[in-house]
Amino acid sequence: MHKLMNTYTEIDRQIHQASQILAKLGRSLVPKKDDDSHTNLYWEPIQQRLLGRWISNSNGKIMPALHLGRMSFQWLDQQMEVINNISLLNKNYLEAEILIEDSARAIGIEKPNLMVPLHFEISDYPFIKLPIGKIEEDALAKWSCFRSLANHILGDIGQSVQKEVEARIWPHHFDTGIFFQWNDTLGIGAGLAMEDDMAGAPYFYISGYTGDHQIDYSKAAILPKGKWIKDEPWKGGILPIDQLGIGNDVQILQDFYRQSLGFLLDR
Repeated sequence: MHKLMNTYTEIDRQIHQASQILAKLGRSLVPKKDDDSHTNLYWEPIQQRLLGRWISNSNGKIMPALHLGRMSFQWLDQQMEVINNISLLNKNYLEAEILIEDSARAIGIEKPNLMVPLHFEISDYPFIKLPIGKIEEDALAKWSCFRSLANHILGDIGQSVQKEVEARIWPHHFDTGIFFQWNDTLGIGAGLAMEDDMAGAPYFYISGYTGDHQIDYSKAAILPKGKWIKDEPWKGGILPIDQLGIGNDVQILQDFYRQSLGFLLDR
Protein backbone atom coordinates (compact mmCIF):
# COMPACT_ATOMS: atom_id res chain seq x y z
CA MET A 1 0.00 0.00 0.00
CA HIS A 2 2.89 2.38 0.78
CA LYS A 3 4.27 1.93 -2.76
CA LEU A 4 0.78 2.55 -4.18
CA MET A 5 0.50 5.81 -2.25
CA ASN A 6 3.92 6.97 -3.43
CA THR A 7 3.01 6.20 -7.03
CA TYR A 8 -0.35 7.93 -6.75
CA THR A 9 1.18 11.03 -5.16
CA GLU A 10 3.89 11.27 -7.82
CA ILE A 11 1.31 11.03 -10.62
CA ASP A 12 -0.86 13.60 -8.78
CA ARG A 13 2.04 16.05 -8.87
CA GLN A 14 2.84 15.46 -12.53
CA ILE A 15 -0.77 15.95 -13.60
CA HIS A 16 -1.13 18.96 -11.28
CA GLN A 17 1.68 20.65 -13.17
CA ALA A 18 0.26 19.68 -16.58
CA SER A 19 -3.20 20.92 -15.58
CA GLN A 20 -1.92 24.49 -15.30
CA ILE A 21 -2.00 24.68 -19.11
CA LEU A 22 -5.78 24.14 -19.10
CA ALA A 23 -6.22 26.53 -16.18
CA LYS A 24 -4.38 29.28 -18.06
CA LEU A 25 -6.57 28.77 -21.13
CA GLY A 26 -9.68 28.94 -18.93
CA ARG A 27 -8.43 32.11 -17.25
CA SER A 28 -7.68 33.73 -20.62
CA LEU A 29 -10.61 32.56 -22.77
CA VAL A 30 -13.60 31.66 -20.57
CA PRO A 31 -15.86 34.36 -19.06
CA LYS A 32 -14.70 35.04 -15.50
CA LYS A 33 -16.63 33.59 -12.56
CA ASP A 34 -16.35 34.99 -9.05
CA ASP A 35 -15.58 31.54 -7.62
CA ASP A 36 -12.79 30.95 -10.19
CA SER A 37 -14.71 28.01 -11.69
CA HIS A 38 -13.87 29.21 -15.21
CA THR A 39 -10.39 27.78 -14.61
CA ASN A 40 -11.35 24.39 -13.21
CA LEU A 41 -11.26 20.97 -14.89
CA TYR A 42 -12.96 17.60 -15.16
CA TRP A 43 -11.45 14.12 -15.21
CA GLU A 44 -13.10 12.06 -17.95
CA PRO A 45 -11.87 8.48 -17.46
CA ILE A 46 -13.30 6.77 -20.55
CA GLN A 47 -11.05 8.70 -22.94
CA GLN A 48 -8.41 9.36 -20.24
CA ARG A 49 -8.74 13.11 -20.69
CA LEU A 50 -8.57 16.09 -18.39
CA LEU A 51 -11.10 18.56 -19.80
CA GLY A 52 -11.21 22.34 -19.54
CA ARG A 53 -14.24 24.57 -20.09
CA TRP A 54 -16.05 25.35 -23.34
CA ILE A 55 -14.54 28.27 -25.22
CA SER A 56 -16.48 30.27 -27.80
CA ASN A 57 -14.75 31.32 -31.02
CA SER A 58 -15.75 32.25 -34.56
CA ASN A 59 -16.26 28.59 -35.51
CA GLY A 60 -18.47 27.71 -32.52
CA LYS A 61 -17.51 26.16 -29.21
CA ILE A 62 -14.28 24.31 -28.61
CA MET A 63 -12.78 22.66 -25.55
CA PRO A 64 -9.14 22.19 -24.52
CA ALA A 65 -8.13 18.79 -23.20
CA LEU A 66 -5.10 16.87 -22.00
CA HIS A 67 -5.06 13.24 -23.06
CA LEU A 68 -3.11 11.71 -20.20
CA GLY A 69 -2.83 8.26 -21.78
CA ARG A 70 -0.88 9.75 -24.69
CA MET A 71 0.36 12.88 -22.93
CA SER A 72 -0.95 15.12 -25.67
CA PHE A 73 -2.91 18.37 -25.83
CA GLN A 74 -6.12 18.37 -27.84
CA TRP A 75 -8.65 20.87 -29.11
CA LEU A 76 -12.13 19.30 -29.23
CA ASP A 77 -15.12 20.47 -31.25
CA GLN A 78 -18.74 20.52 -30.08
CA GLN A 79 -19.09 16.81 -30.86
CA MET A 80 -16.02 16.13 -28.68
CA GLU A 81 -14.04 15.18 -31.79
CA VAL A 82 -10.34 16.02 -31.93
CA ILE A 83 -9.63 18.87 -34.33
CA ASN A 84 -6.02 19.45 -33.31
CA ASN A 85 -3.62 17.16 -31.43
CA ILE A 86 -0.18 18.10 -30.11
CA SER A 87 2.13 15.59 -28.48
CA LEU A 88 3.77 16.99 -25.36
CA LEU A 89 6.21 14.11 -25.00
CA ASN A 90 9.87 15.15 -24.69
CA LYS A 91 8.92 18.84 -24.46
CA ASN A 92 9.36 20.84 -21.28
CA TYR A 93 6.41 22.86 -20.03
CA LEU A 94 7.61 26.15 -21.49
CA GLU A 95 7.97 24.54 -24.90
CA ALA A 96 4.55 22.90 -24.51
CA GLU A 97 2.89 26.24 -23.71
CA ILE A 98 4.43 27.86 -26.81
CA LEU A 99 3.14 25.04 -29.02
CA ILE A 100 -0.34 25.32 -27.54
CA GLU A 101 -0.45 29.11 -28.05
CA ASP A 102 0.54 28.52 -31.68
CA SER A 103 -2.22 25.91 -32.04
CA ALA A 104 -4.79 28.37 -30.66
CA ARG A 105 -3.95 30.87 -33.38
CA ALA A 106 -4.16 28.09 -35.99
CA ILE A 107 -7.78 27.37 -35.04
CA GLY A 108 -8.84 31.01 -35.00
CA ILE A 109 -8.14 32.21 -31.44
CA GLU A 110 -6.45 35.57 -31.84
CA LYS A 111 -6.12 36.63 -28.20
CA PRO A 112 -2.41 37.01 -27.27
CA ASN A 113 -0.60 36.02 -24.07
CA LEU A 114 -2.73 33.00 -23.20
CA MET A 115 -0.04 31.55 -20.95
CA VAL A 116 0.78 34.44 -18.63
CA PRO A 117 1.24 33.33 -15.00
CA LEU A 118 -1.88 32.47 -13.04
CA HIS A 119 -3.11 34.45 -10.04
CA PHE A 120 -1.94 31.69 -7.69
CA GLU A 121 1.24 29.68 -7.26
CA ILE A 122 1.61 25.92 -6.99
CA SER A 123 4.47 23.86 -5.61
CA ASP A 124 7.78 24.27 -7.40
CA TYR A 125 8.06 20.68 -8.58
CA PRO A 126 11.61 19.51 -9.39
CA PHE A 127 10.62 18.11 -12.81
CA ILE A 128 9.24 21.40 -14.16
CA LYS A 129 12.18 21.96 -16.53
CA LEU A 130 12.58 18.31 -17.55
CA PRO A 131 11.13 16.75 -20.71
CA ILE A 132 7.53 15.58 -20.24
CA GLY A 133 7.33 11.79 -20.19
CA LYS A 134 4.55 9.29 -20.66
CA ILE A 135 2.68 8.15 -17.55
CA GLU A 136 2.89 4.40 -17.10
CA GLU A 137 -0.40 2.68 -17.88
CA ASP A 138 -0.74 0.94 -14.49
CA ALA A 139 0.06 4.15 -12.60
CA LEU A 140 -2.48 6.16 -14.60
CA ALA A 141 -5.09 3.45 -14.02
CA LYS A 142 -4.60 3.72 -10.24
CA TRP A 143 -4.81 7.52 -10.37
CA SER A 144 -7.91 7.36 -12.57
CA CYS A 145 -9.56 4.87 -10.22
CA PHE A 146 -9.46 7.27 -7.26
CA ARG A 147 -10.35 10.40 -9.24
CA SER A 148 -13.25 8.56 -10.91
CA LEU A 149 -14.37 7.33 -7.50
CA ALA A 150 -14.37 10.96 -6.34
CA ASN A 151 -16.53 11.96 -9.33
CA HIS A 152 -18.99 9.22 -8.42
CA ILE A 153 -19.24 9.68 -4.65
CA LEU A 154 -19.41 13.49 -4.85
CA GLY A 155 -22.23 13.22 -7.36
CA ASP A 156 -24.02 10.91 -4.92
CA ILE A 157 -23.66 13.52 -2.17
CA GLY A 158 -25.34 16.09 -4.38
CA GLN A 159 -28.18 13.69 -5.10
CA SER A 160 -28.61 12.84 -1.43
CA VAL A 161 -29.13 16.49 -0.45
CA GLN A 162 -30.92 17.40 -3.70
CA LYS A 163 -28.41 20.07 -4.63
CA GLU A 164 -26.92 20.64 -8.06
CA VAL A 165 -23.20 20.06 -7.67
CA GLU A 166 -20.40 19.80 -10.20
CA ALA A 167 -17.44 17.61 -9.26
CA ARG A 168 -14.50 19.50 -10.76
CA ILE A 169 -10.74 19.57 -10.26
CA TRP A 170 -9.54 22.93 -8.94
CA PRO A 171 -6.12 23.71 -10.42
CA HIS A 172 -4.68 25.55 -7.40
CA HIS A 173 -4.82 22.79 -4.76
CA PHE A 174 -5.73 20.10 -7.34
CA ASP A 175 -8.59 18.60 -5.36
CA THR A 176 -11.63 17.06 -6.98
CA GLY A 177 -14.28 18.95 -5.03
CA ILE A 178 -17.83 20.18 -4.65
CA PHE A 179 -19.41 22.94 -2.60
CA PHE A 180 -23.05 23.63 -1.88
CA GLN A 181 -24.97 26.04 0.30
CA TRP A 182 -27.22 24.00 2.59
CA ASN A 183 -29.02 26.99 4.07
CA ASP A 184 -28.42 30.64 4.87
CA THR A 185 -25.85 29.84 7.54
CA LEU A 186 -24.13 26.62 6.40
CA GLY A 187 -22.09 25.77 3.32
CA ILE A 188 -20.47 22.36 2.85
CA GLY A 189 -17.39 21.37 0.85
CA ALA A 190 -16.28 17.82 0.11
CA GLY A 191 -13.75 16.19 -2.15
CA LEU A 192 -10.53 14.29 -2.76
CA ALA A 193 -7.34 16.20 -1.94
CA MET A 194 -3.66 15.72 -2.73
CA GLU A 195 -1.31 14.41 -0.05
CA ASP A 196 -0.29 17.07 2.46
CA ASP A 197 1.40 17.28 5.86
CA MET A 198 -1.92 17.27 7.71
CA ALA A 199 -3.03 13.85 6.39
CA GLY A 200 0.23 12.27 5.21
CA ALA A 201 -1.58 10.73 2.23
CA PRO A 202 -4.16 11.73 -0.40
CA TYR A 203 -7.54 11.89 1.32
CA PHE A 204 -11.26 12.40 0.98
CA TYR A 205 -12.57 15.30 3.06
CA ILE A 206 -15.66 17.17 4.19
CA SER A 207 -15.99 20.47 6.04
CA GLY A 208 -18.68 22.95 7.01
CA TYR A 209 -18.45 26.71 6.54
CA THR A 210 -20.50 29.05 8.72
CA GLY A 211 -18.99 32.48 8.24
CA ASP A 212 -17.79 33.92 11.53
CA HIS A 213 -18.90 30.97 13.65
CA GLN A 214 -16.76 27.90 14.29
CA ILE A 215 -18.19 24.39 14.13
CA ASP A 216 -17.42 22.42 17.29
CA TYR A 217 -16.23 19.09 15.91
CA SER A 218 -15.53 17.79 19.43
CA LYS A 219 -19.26 16.98 19.56
CA ALA A 220 -19.04 14.71 16.52
CA ALA A 221 -19.15 10.93 16.97
CA ILE A 222 -16.04 8.96 16.07
CA LEU A 223 -16.00 8.11 12.36
CA PRO A 224 -16.01 4.42 11.30
CA LYS A 225 -12.83 5.13 9.30
CA GLY A 226 -10.92 8.34 8.97
CA LYS A 227 -10.94 11.04 11.63
CA TRP A 228 -12.05 14.53 12.54
CA ILE A 229 -9.46 17.30 12.33
CA LYS A 230 -10.34 19.55 15.27
CA ASP A 231 -7.25 21.58 16.16
CA GLU A 232 -5.77 22.70 12.81
CA PRO A 233 -6.54 25.89 10.86
CA TRP A 234 -8.60 23.67 8.54
CA LYS A 235 -11.24 21.63 10.40
CA GLY A 236 -13.43 18.78 9.19
CA GLY A 237 -13.42 15.07 8.48
CA ILE A 238 -10.78 13.24 6.45
CA LEU A 239 -10.43 9.69 5.14
CA PRO A 240 -6.95 8.89 3.73
CA ILE A 241 -7.20 6.68 0.66
CA ASP A 242 -4.89 4.08 2.19
CA GLN A 243 -7.76 3.30 4.61
CA LEU A 244 -10.03 2.21 1.78
CA GLY A 245 -10.43 -1.55 1.51
CA ILE A 246 -9.92 -3.50 -1.68
CA GLY A 247 -13.32 -4.20 -3.22
CA ASN A 248 -15.39 -2.30 -0.65
CA ASP A 249 -14.05 1.23 -1.13
CA VAL A 250 -17.44 2.61 -2.20
CA GLN A 251 -19.12 1.26 0.95
CA ILE A 252 -16.39 2.70 3.18
CA LEU A 253 -16.75 6.10 1.52
CA GLN A 254 -20.52 6.01 1.77
CA ASP A 255 -20.27 5.27 5.49
CA PHE A 256 -17.74 8.07 5.96
CA TYR A 257 -19.88 10.66 4.20
CA ARG A 258 -23.17 9.42 5.68
CA GLN A 259 -21.92 9.99 9.21
CA SER A 260 -19.89 13.15 8.62
CA LEU A 261 -22.55 14.80 6.46
CA GLY A 262 -25.22 13.81 8.97
CA PHE A 263 -23.31 15.57 11.74
CA LEU A 264 -23.01 18.79 9.74
CA LEU A 265 -26.63 18.82 8.62
CA ASP A 266 -27.95 18.10 12.14
CA ARG A 267 -26.04 20.93 13.79
